[in-house]
Amino acid sequence: MKLQALRSDIRYLMSWVVLIPVLFSGFVFTAGHVYFNTQSLHAMHQEKLVQSATQLASAVEFALFTDNRPLLESLALGVLQEKDMVSAKILNAQGDVLVDRTTAPETQAQYPKDTLRLPVRSSLVPLDDLVSTPQPFGKPEAARRVAPQGFVELQMSRQTLRQQLAQMVLASTLLLLLGCGMGLAVAFWLARKISQPISNISHMVERIGQGELGARLNLNDHDVLGKLKLGLNQMADNVEQARTHLEQQIALATQELRAQKENAESATMAKSHFLESASHDLRQPLYALSMFVARLDRLTEPSHDHEVVQLVGYLKQSAAGLQALLDSLLDLSRLEGGLVQAHVQAFAVQPLLQQVVDTLKPLADEKGLALSLKATRAWVESDPALFSRMVLNLLGNALRYTEQGRVLVACRSVQGGRVLRVEVWDTGVGIAPEYLSQIFGEYFQVHTAPGARIEGVGLGLTIVQRTAQLLGHRLAVRSVLGKGSCFAVELPQVQAAQVGRLASFLDGQT
Repeated sequence: MKLQALRSDIRYLMSWVVLIPVLFSGFVFTAGHVYFNTQSLHAMHQEKLVQSATQLASAVEFALFTDNRPLLESLALGVLQEKDMVSAKILNAQGDVLVDRTTAPETQAQYPKDTLRLPVRSSLVPLDDLVSTPQPFGKPEAARRVAPQGFVELQMSRQTLRQQLAQMVLASTLLLLLGCGMGLAVAFWLARKISQPISNISHMVERIGQGELGARLNLNDHDVLGKLKLGLNQMADNVEQARTHLEQQIALATQELRAQKENAESATMAKSHFLESASHDLRQPLYALSMFVARLDRLTEPSHDHEVVQLVGYLKQSAAGLQALLDSLLDLSRLEGGLVQAHVQAFAVQPLLQQVVDTLKPLADEKGLALSLKATRAWVESDPALFSRMVLNLLGNALRYTEQGRVLVACRSVQGGRVLRVEVWDTGVGIAPEYLSQIFGEYFQVHTAPGARIEGVGLGLTIVQRTAQLLGHRLAVRSVLGKGSCFAVELPQVQAAQVGRLASFLDGQT
């Protein structure tokens, strides 16, 4: 990660931008310098060998003419005194070696050697040439040369040449490293000089991105990015002003929403308290109306007047509907106003479900539906009264929208026995997928077949949902249009050990 960050650093990139030309120039200059100096040293080495051989050839001319061996030996030894000379040979005109002198053998074997043989020619003018007839014009000069008197052969070691080459390469390398070091220092200095303003801008943008809108850049008259910095500062000022203005608007909107919420809550509480206070006054005439309708129904039983019987039936249905509407409105109002207090306790769920089923059994028989309860021995933790009201609404809703078939109440343990799932199944009309998210809304009723009678006011599922939220129970629904639905309530289940302790406690109380 650190290497990746370094590679993406602008100073790193700018350093390479400056350093690459410096390195390239340094390597090209060093390579050219080494090449040309190497050629020069080789040429000087060869020139020294040629000069030494030429001087020896001139010096041994008289000694060869007079066959003076000691003088030849002396001349050969004199040449070997020069640096890097390895051997010197003097030969006669027939190629016989007259003098052969060498230096130490180890010097000969350690370094390579260069060998040069030159002829020794007489520099005196022959007497015959003084009296002879001039040569024809155009005869080559080589034909007029005299035959060589002998030969000199020198061998010179490359020791000094190798040392000079090594010293030159070392000096060039040191100069290259020194130049690269200076170039690197200059590159970093220039990179810092160029990249520092960009780094400052990047840091400011990062701070603004983190919400620090007060970040600003220092302006410099000699800064090449001065206009960009000025523009960023102005942008930051505008963003900060916009945020301040937006915060003020949000604060005002929040204050207004809070006031509206408080007003709505106050209105809801007032409505709930009003309905709670007026429930007795509202129920009393309704009860009286129900009693009058029941009395009228008994009085008309002996009568065979069909119109009177039908009218009394309509009165009974209207009174029952009005009673259900009032109960639903009062229950929903008490739930919305927070007037309902949950009293959670552990209880056996089978007796409660059986009581609800027995209550609605006559309605199921009247519609010709099979209403059944699957027995269970589970215990749960909830408010028995509120939970009973939930199951009553779910079961009544299932019977209302089922014309044939059956309605089933069943329980099963889930999540490893920690939760009991109470399910109400029906074979009714079902619910279309687009309505599943709306069925718990107030006054919403599922569309049934054309001509079917819609019962209720659409508050049953709303009351079930609000009660489930109050108790902290999960509510779920599954449905297939035309085949039926399943509503489920998930409650915390009491474990077997806790059930045993509760049973012992209850036995002790009795």
